[in-house]
Amino acid sequence: MVATKLEQKVAELEKALAVQAETEKALIQAKEEWERSFEAIGDIAMILSPELRVTRANRQAYVALAGESGQELVGRLCHEVFHEEGPPCAGCPVLLARHDFVGHACEIMHKNLGRIFQVSVSPILDGEGRVLSFIHFAKDITAQKEMEQRLNQAEKLEAIGTLAGGIAHDFNNILTPILGYAEMMKMELARESPAWQHLDQVVNAALRAKELVQHILTFSRQQEHQRLPMAPHHIIKEALKLLRASIPTTIEIRQNINAESGTVLADASQIHRIIMNLCTNAFHAMRKTGGVLAVSLQPVHIERDDPKVNGLVLTAGHYVVLEVSDTGCGMDKMTLAKIFDPYFTTKEKGEGTGLGLSVVHGIVKESGGYISVYSEPGKGSTFRVYLPRIVSPSITEAALSRRPMPRGTERILLVDDDQAIVDLETMMLKFLGYRITAMTGSKEALQLFQQTPRDFNLVLTDMTMPGLTGAELSLRIHAIRPEIPIIICSGFSELIDGDKARELGIQAFLMKPVLHKDLAEAIRKALDGVQNSEKKS
Repeated sequence: MVATKLEQKVAELEKALAVQAETEKALIQAKEEWERSFEAIGDIAMILSPELRVTRANRQAYVALAGESGQELVGRLCHEVFHEEGPPCAGCPVLLARHDFVGHACEIMHKNLGRIFQVSVSPILDGEGRVLSFIHFAKDITAQKEMEQRLNQAEKLEAIGTLAGGIAHDFNNILTPILGYAEMMKMELARESPAWQHLDQVVNAALRAKELVQHILTFSRQQEHQRLPMAPHHIIKEALKLLRASIPTTIEIRQNINAESGTVLADASQIHRIIMNLCTNAFHAMRKTGGVLAVSLQPVHIERDDPKVNGLVLTAGHYVVLEVSDTGCGMDKMTLAKIFDPYFTTKEKGEGTGLGLSVVHGIVKESGGYISVYSEPGKGSTFRVYLPRIVSPSITEAALSRRPMPRGTERILLVDDDQAIVDLETMMLKFLGYRITAMTGSKEALQLFQQTPRDFNLVLTDMTMPGLTGAELSLRIHAIRPEIPIIICSGFSELIDGDKARELGIQAFLMKPVLHKDLAEAIRKALDGVQNSEKKS
C-alpha cells in the first residue's frame, strides 16, 4: 500500500518535472525568440529603467549610436545617448511618458551624428499601473526629411519661377521702348557728342537689365546651362550692386575687381549664383556683429605644386580667382569638413536650406574649377574659387557696331498687343526702308492676312498676346502660306523657345528687348533665305 502511494507520488513528481521542463523549455524558447526579434528590429530599440537608464539595446542601436567606438550603451541615461549632454530636451517623450503613463513621440536631432530620428516611447506597467520600464524606439528619418526639404525647395522654386516669368515678360516689355528709343536717338546724333555718350550708357544699362532678367529666369527655373567664353567681372560687379541694396550698412563691402582678369568658359547665371551664395553665406556670418565683406577678382598663374593654393590639386596654368572673405564668426574643423555637404547648415531653422555652399561646389566642379576655404573660429572665413582662364579672340565691338544695318523695302505684318512696342518697332522698321502694317490684335491680324495673304513678305509677331499666341498665329498663317517667313519676339514665355520655334517652322526667335541691329539682321536673313529658296526652285 505504501509502495503504491510512493509510486504514485514519484509518478506525479516525474510528471510535474516533465511539465516544468517543458515550461522552462518554452520559456527559454520564448526568451530566445524575443531576443532574436528584438535584435532583428531594423530601427533603434532600447529598454529603459524607470530612472531612464538603458538596460537593453538591440544591435541596430549599437550600429547607429555607438558606431566604430563600440561605446557601451547599457547604463547610460537615454538623453546622454541621443544628445551627448544633459538635461533632457524640452518635450522629451520619455519624461512625458513617465508623467502620464501613455506613449509619446517626437523628432530629435542627434548633434554629433548629424542625423534626425523619430523617437517613440511607451511605458511598460505592472498589474497595479506602476512603471516597470519603458520601450524606446528611434527611426532614422534623415533621408525622408531631406526628401521633404528637396520637395519643399522644388515647390518654392516653382512658385518663384512662375512669379519670375510674369515679371520677366512685363519687365522686358518695359525695357523694349527704353532700349529702342535710345538707339533711335543715337542714330540722329554724332558719335562724339555728349548726348550720344549718355544714350550709350542708357543702352548698356538696358542690356544689363535684360541679362539680369535672364539670370533670374535661369536660376528660378533650373534651366539648362550653356557654357560660353565670358569675362566674369561684369557679373561680379552687378551682383555686388544687388547685394549692397539688401545687406545692412553695418557690413562694409570692399571690392577689388580686376577688369583685365581674363575670360573663362562658364554660364553667366552660374557665375552669378556663385558670388551671390558666397556673399550671402558671409553676410549670415556677420549679421549680428557687422564687419567687412571683401570680394576680389584677379588673374593668377599657378605653378605645379604651388604652395599658395592651400593643398588643392590644381593643374598648372592660368586661372581667374574669385575671393570672398568675411570677418565673421569663422568655423571650426568639424564644420569645415561638412560645409559642402547638401543640407548641412549652421543657420537657425528657417534661415537657410543648407544648399548654398553645396551648390557653389557643384557649379565650380562642373565648370572645371576648384574651390578652397580657410577659416578659424573668431577669425572669419575666406573662400577662393579658381576658374581656368581661356584664350579668347578679342571682339571688336566698335567695329561691329559701325557695320551698317541691313535694309529692305519688303512688306512686313507687325503684330504686338503693346501699343508702345508697336509704335517703336514701326518707327525702327520704317527707318530701315520696310513697309509696315501694324496690328495690336492677333485675331484681327489673322483676319487681315486671310483676306490679303500675298500682301506681306514677312510676319513679325509677339508671343504672349490675348486671343491667339504668337505660336498659334504662326501655325494659322503657315496653313495659308507655308513659305512666308515668321519671326517671333517674346518678353518671356514657357510655351516656346528657340528649339520649339524651329520645330514650328519659325525663322527666328528673339528675346525682348531686341537691339535694332539684331532685329534688322534677323529680318534680312529671313527674307533672303526665302528669296534664295525661290531662286533655287
